[in-house]
Amino acid sequence: MTQASASASVDHVSTLITLPDINWVWSDTAKGKWEALTDKYHPFYKYQQFYDRWRDRSSGSNFLDQFPYKLSLGVDENGASLLRFGPDSTSRNRILVTKAYDDMYHRLMLLRRDDDGEAKGAVLTGQPGIGASLRSLPCATTHQHISPGKTTFLKFMLVRLISARQVVLLCNSTAVHLFYRSQVYSRLMMVGCFEDLPQRKGAPYCPIWALIDVDYQGHGPPISSSSNIWPIQSSSPNPIRWKHWKKQNGAAMLGLPLWKMEELMEGHVFGLFSLSTIDPGHAA
Repeated sequence: MTQASASASVDHVSTLITLPDINWVWSDTAKGKWEALTDKYHPFYKYQQFYDRWRDRSSGSNFLDQFPYKLSLGVDENGASLLRFGPDSTSRNRILVTKAYDDMYHRLMLLRRDDDGEAKGAVLTGQPGIGASLRSLPCATTHQHISPGKTTFLKFMLVRLISARQVVLLCNSTAVHLFYRSQVYSRLMMVGCFEDLPQRKGAPYCPIWALIDVDYQGHGPPISSSSNIWPIQSSSPNPIRWKHWKKQNGAAMLGLPLWKMEELMEGHVFGLFSLSTIDPGHAA
């Protein structure tokens, strides 16, 4: 870990320990507009299982400082992944955590720490999927067991946040899921879906993390000036999908780099995706 990364780690820890979910309150009226995921037969119940697995697990050996490393997100009793979101999200439960993911996580933490309401949120953009990293390798293919890009990073970000007992929203194309005090609540993705949220006690400005993985075709997510959230939207570079709320919030524009060759090889070794053998015609 570099000196800058180590410093960021200290900063993000000091930020997180002042914001645990126990310091938040939620009125009965606002809570009544959400559905608690208590029925194990509910189609969204896997989010509750995921929350049970990861809440308050920030210590221990889950997150390493040697990169890249494999992180298993968890499976249900049938072996299916507990976490899946986004139209092209994989059903696999393992991700390869790269140094770029860790750096981006700390960078977002610092942006959040320094925000006083004038620069709220970030757009995480770039080309979709693993293909951009592989185009320079004419002999390489992937079975798409994972994507190393923006959606996968949001999964990593979600794990880090809820393991530190943060109040977090996860938004996909159909629903918004609120992770709050050991319980997941859901509502449909629509205008007003970012309202009726918990509030932090004694803090006039303390927005909720909102991880948004919806690549809207003709408009951005329904974020209003009254939405008490700190949005992180993963999106293609098309500005129509984020320009309105980015300008409204003064949000940062960030991007993840392409994978390095050694990271691609590590993913192959871990069995997360496959690279084809070199075409004999291209061999030396």
